[in-house]
Amino acid sequence: MGDKKDLFYKIFQIIILICAILLLAIMAIRFSSSLRSRKPVNVNAGGGNWSKLMLVLNSIDENYMEEIDYSKITEDMIPKLLEELDPHSVYFTPSELKEAEEPLQGNFDGIGI
Repeated sequence: MGDKKDLFYKIFQIIILICAILLLAIMAIRFSSSLRSRKPVNVNAGGGNWSKLMLVLNSIDENYMEEIDYSKITEDMIPKLLEELDPHSVYFTPSELKEAEEPLQGNFDGIGI
């Protein structure tokens, strides 16, 4: 009686082992095929191609775990980008632009030369 029980457990263990191996093989095949089907990402940022920046922004948008304040990031990022161009390129927020335009409102007198 004990021999039949031992034989049953050995067969059961072999079946479980075969199932586990098959499951791992299926998972490995699906993982490798998904890697092969991915399209290469062009991260060439030269020549007016902004794909590298867009890749980073999309990755943050899709994968960042906390809430993102897009307006703050935009308002912080634009001046940094313009600083890299030259010292004369600046960005005014809407409130800064209003303040800068207020002294220019009104009448100008003179001969206009």
